Amino acid sequence: MRGLKGELLEGGHRVPFIARWPGHIPESKTSDELICLIDLMATCAALTGQTLPDDAGPDTFNVLPALLGEHGDHAAREALILHAGNGDIGIRQGPWMFIPADGGREPKKDGKPAQRKKDAEDLLFNLSDDLKEKNNLAAQNPEKVKELSALLHQAREAGRTRPK
Repeated sequence: MRGLKGELLEGGHRVPFIARWPGHIPESKTSDELICLIDLMATCAALTGQTLPDDAGPDTFNVLPALLGEHGDHAAREALILHAGNGDIGIRQGPWMFIPADGGREPKKDGKPAQRKKDAEDLLFNLSDDLKEKNNLAAQNPEKVKELSALLHQAREAGRTRPK
């Protein structure tokens, strides 16, 4: 995979998640569910019957149904915001990974758009077909770029992804 730890590319974020709970979590099963370490907060709250206060864990989602093999009508989380060590942000939704040319940053004080680097372009990858992120699909999928850009902007403006 492309990318190093702390970068937005998949190699900077993807890690295996292994869970074992005999009698509850099915043995030898795998899932394509999108989860993140921060989801353990909401998941542990659900396991213990607790309700998280609105201001706690603004980006945590309960992934217990996915762990238990209970496939519902929708994923535990719609999308996952990814942060790089340099402050850039991107978004993952299902198989789609989007990294905006501006790094998800606000425009500069002079009104000019921010950029990840000189001549940066929007990056869009379908990880189910291209795990190595070799084929930038942004130009061929402007509607997906627009959709993911809007989701990323909405999350940045709200300061959270978990509904209140």
